[in-house]
Amino acid sequence: MGEAVEKDRAILRSRAQELAKPLEEGKGEGGTELVVFELCGERYAVASRVVREIRGLCGLTSLPGVPAFVMGIMNVRGEILSVVDLGTLLGLSPSPFKEAARVMVLSGAGMTFGIAVHALQGTLRLSLQELQQAPVTGDGFAQGVVRGVTSDGLIILDGEALLTEKALIVDAG
Repeated sequence: MGEAVEKDRAILRSRAQELAKPLEEGKGEGGTELVVFELCGERYAVASRVVREIRGLCGLTSLPGVPAFVMGIMNVRGEILSVVDLGTLLGLSPSPFKEAARVMVLSGAGMTFGIAVHALQGTLRLSLQELQQAPVTGDGFAQGVVRGVTSDGLIILDGEALLTEKALIVDAG
């Protein structure tokens, strides 16, 4: 029986190592897995690898003296996270958040925060090589975080750029 258990463990270890290998972005038939969401009437997506979790938009506490794009903070299992209105940063027309609204918690590069979205639409796999350059001009926030657009109008955001964007760092000093 001990030999069979060790054999099973070896098989499981091998499978876990194979599944833990990162996908090469945009290569192969699988492409990159994206989380698709609605924001101010438009469809957006971000790579699922930067999405830690998705929660309801509830339990939000407003803070005085923060930039307009900071909606507030929320407690996520004992961790206090800021929640950002990405629509404000992208210069979109304001739209109220209703019952379908969610918070996507993004995490990576030493940063974790939530972005409020109007609704989730699911996930999809896409080869990022198929993206067209986004018609974003100037040197604003969108220029640094919009990765491209698909032929059907899905706007792909660069999750890593969002997580390292200096405009999202609120410094008390």
